[in-house]
Amino acid sequence: MKYALLFFCAIFLFSCQKEPAIEADLKYEGLWIYHRDAESWMTLNIGSNSKGSIFFVGDGWSGEFATSEKKWYVKNSHLMFGKKANVNETFYIDTPPTVSSTTIHSTYDTIVPGQKYMYLDGNLFVDQ
Repeated sequence: MKYALLFFCAIFLFSCQKEPAIEADLKYEGLWIYHRDAESWMTLNIGSNSKGSIFFVGDGWSGEFATSEKKWYVKNSHLMFGKKANVNETFYIDTPPTVSSTTIHSTYDTIVPGQKYMYLDGNLFVDQ
């Protein structure tokens, strides 16, 4: 009984761990761009070691800024910038990184076959 309890506690602790983005899926690596409109965009940079940055440009965000470099994590269908990501650094993963097999048209981007894209918080991010 004692060992069973320890086993379940260990499983619980490991299941709550955040996983570095690249370990969750190699396709997260890239420079991802979301165009909100013609003058506003966001870039997410995720390197091969899961480290990267966020850069916002345009009105309506908490200001135009670039972040310091942190590690990207995936947990419970969320892409998180750092272990203690705030609301502007946490994104719900609607569609994980996917390689397009067809041409996809959107308002500000056209995704060609072979190009990676993902949907975060309902927004299209395209790997450049």
